[in-house]
Order: sequence, then C-alpha cells, then structure tokens
Amino acid sequence: MKYFYTILFIDLCALTLNINAQETPKEQPTKISIKEAQQYLNKLVTICDSVYSTKALEKLTFLNFGGNFPNAPLTLVVFKSDEAKFPQAPETLYNHKRICVTGKLTEYNGKL
Repeated sequence: MKYFYTILFIDLCALTLNINAQETPKEQPTKISIKEAQQYLNKLVTICDSVYSTKALEKLTFLNFGGNFPNAPLTLVVFKSDEAKFPQAPETLYNHKRICVTGKLTEYNGKL
C-alpha cells in the first residue's frame, strides 16, 4: 500500500506528505463523573453511569444519564445511521443499565 500512495501522490509529496513522520499518539480519554462533566467540555472523556430513560425519534435516539429527561445532567445521542453498529436498538439495549461511554463532550442548547 505504501508504494501505491508513493506513486499516486508523487507530485504532491513535497507539499503534503512527510513519509518519514511518525504517527502521533491519539488523545487518551479522561475518566470522569457526570458531576465533573461541565469542566471537560470539548474534551475526550469516559463517563460511567446509569441510563435513566431513553427516547427514540425518527433520526436519532437519546439516552439520558444521571436522571430522567428533562433533568438528566447528560444525554447521549445515537444517530439512526449508527444503530446498525449495535446488536439491538440502543433505547432497548441500554435502558435502566449502567454503562460507560467514551467520546468528545459537547453542549447543545445549553445541555451536555
């Protein structure tokens, strides 16, 4: 595969590729509690807690952590396009179970 890229991008090598560069290590998630979440906005984190309630809509599914909607301190969003990656529907599989999730913590309309 290395030869394919070398031949295909031969004219761009000097501009865009550094063949001798080593891959930089990926960011490691920080394990936090839901109470700490606001301090880790836009960071890669792992949070373990119970899914208190779920709601499946046409294009996405919500998994509410740490409390029921609308008082859940954290809501995990699963897009319908990703549901095939799960052995069954996430709203059924994870409802009322303790799970750990890893991802970039973001805010939408003032909610984590």
